Amino acid sequence: MEAPYQNVNTHVLSLENTFNTGKSDVTVNVGYQFNKRKEFEPGTLPKSKFLGVGLDLSTLTGDVQWHSDKTKSSGITVGVQGFYQNNKNTGNFVLVPDAHVSTVGAFVLGHTDYKQWNFLYGVRIDAHKLDMFTTIPKLDDGYNPSFPAPNQNISGSYTPYSFSAGVVYHPAKEWSLKLNLANGYAAPNYAHLTAYGKHEGTYRFEVGNNDLKMEKNIEVDATAAYTNADISFSLNGYINSINDYIYINPTNETVDDLKVYRWTQNDATISGIETNLEVHPTQVKWFEGYIRAGVLRGKLKDGKGDLPYIPANKVITGLTWKKDDGKKWKQWYATLQLSSYGKQSKVAEFEEQTDGYFLADVFAGVSPSLGRHHRWNLTAFCTNLFNKGYFNHLSLVKTIDIREPGRNIGLQVSYNF
Repeated sequence: MEAPYQNVNTHVLSLENTFNTGKSDVTVNVGYQFNKRKEFEPGTLPKSKFLGVGLDLSTLTGDVQWHSDKTKSSGITVGVQGFYQNNKNTGNFVLVPDAHVSTVGAFVLGHTDYKQWNFLYGVRIDAHKLDMFTTIPKLDDGYNPSFPAPNQNISGSYTPYSFSAGVVYHPAKEWSLKLNLANGYAAPNYAHLTAYGKHEGTYRFEVGNNDLKMEKNIEVDATAAYTNADISFSLNGYINSINDYIYINPTNETVDDLKVYRWTQNDATISGIETNLEVHPTQVKWFEGYIRAGVLRGKLKDGKGDLPYIPANKVITGLTWKKDDGKKWKQWYATLQLSSYGKQSKVAEFEEQTDGYFLADVFAGVSPSLGRHHRWNLTAFCTNLFNKGYFNHLSLVKTIDIREPGRNIGLQVSYNF
């Protein structure tokens, strides 16, 4: 393969256990993940390459939870969780330094059901620690920025707490009304704090910020849902007020031919509305349909403008024909999905606007009679049916005129054990 390109390998090992202790139970989960990322750069000779950025990321997780009697109308879950991560550079260039990250947390979750009401509540406290180390690149990347690099040899400790409370009211069998209130936190990571260099995967020059603080938020969301045998409908609205929101922001600076993006933070508000309608009439069993729509807004407080990388408005519609009375081949279906994305003109100061676009996708499948049971599934698909050229507003490479994939035709074969 001709450089530049990325090679990513991920290895996952997990162990999940549940122990019954009378009417309660205890769960013990342990996981390990190793991610090896290599970003190759073009060499000096034709078709040659060399390793630019290389990162080995090891992550160890574990949690122990006690669950009270689940048959009762009230109950609690008490748990502790742990997380350790080690980032090690193996390449010739350094985008983020070597780092150790650890978190230990404890939480209590509870629920109470009373007549037409369901109440949910919880609290959590964490101890989060981050250590970064000076990491010298093996080669000079050839870029000469006019601004200094963030300090790599820094540490941070955070002890945040969070809570959540929710209520669900069922005025009738088909209806549910939900209201939730919660707060949370997000500590800056080593990329936010110390990034400095070309990010090959996004073709930009990223700059971290040593002065970033922990972000805190409080969020309110409400949902109305209706479900019967023929239709399902939900309408959800939410507003999230965030202090010291951390985000990467495009600037008007450049380093050679790369645009500079800086990690920064400001107070912000993210709000939105989502709706979902599914139709599955019992009298017309061969038909199903759905409509999903969403509007999202991200604003800096005090009239400072819009947040970058906020998705455009969308409406997605699907129509499905199905048949399940075949003697040998069962569960026939065909789906036409139409997706409409609006123009995103509410952008940050140095962010580019993105035009709207329309996509059509087709899916068809069947479960053939092979062996004693119908466990095989065949699915044929064609995405972006009309081969539309478009940019997703969240794309990290649209600034260098790389569009999303065109028409894609494929066949999937799966077996259910």
